[in-house]
Formats: sequence, C-alpha cells, structure tokens
Amino acid sequence: MASREVVYTDLGPLEFEATLHKAVASGAACFVDFPWDLKQTFGRGNLIPVRTFWDGRVEYRGSLAMMGGDAAMLLCRKDVLAALGKEAGQMVSVRVELDLEPREVELPEDLKAAMDEATW
Repeated sequence: MASREVVYTDLGPLEFEATLHKAVASGAACFVDFPWDLKQTFGRGNLIPVRTFWDGRVEYRGSLAMMGGDAAMLLCRKDVLAALGKEAGQMVSVRVELDLEPREVELPEDLKAAMDEATW
C-alpha cells in the first residue's frame, strides 16, 4: 500500500503571548495552549510539525498536538525552560513556523551494530 504525502497549509510564522502551564504528567516540563484551530490554520487536525522560537531566542523543534483539551498544546521542555529562566505561571513570547524539514536521528555506532545483529 502506497503512503500518502501529508499536505499542510503554511500561513507563515505565527506569533502569540502565552502563559506557561505545568505539564503534570512529565513533572518538569511546561506547555502553552496554541490559540488557533489546527485544522483551520494548517489544514490538519493534529500532530503539526513546528519550529518554535521562545522569547525570540530559544529554538525548539516539536509538534502541536491535541491532548484531549479544547486547544492544541505545545510542549516547553525542561532544557528550554532553563535556557529561558522561566517556570510555570510566567508569560512567554512564542513564534511558531511549520517545519517540513526531515527529522532524522543518528544512532551511535554500538547501537547500530547491536540492531544489525539482533534477531527480530
């Protein structure tokens, strides 16, 4: 079965101010609510790959995701919070851009070798 190419609408960079909310499940991370409807904004309803700039200086590649609430969420990892010097309850400036660059992970050589030798 052939895979379908995912097509997104790209409106260019979107900027907003948001409050950092504590991500209860992760313990250390926070999230912000994305203020626009994903389907209307990007043409897709969930898992939109984005490049985010927090306070105009800390970059993060992630995804906008619906997690059961009314608004899509954008994760702000612990390392990003540390670089920003911010915590839950504080305001942050957010710039979001659609990110269609490939996402690839380089495996360490020892892990590659172990996987090559593994019997599945």
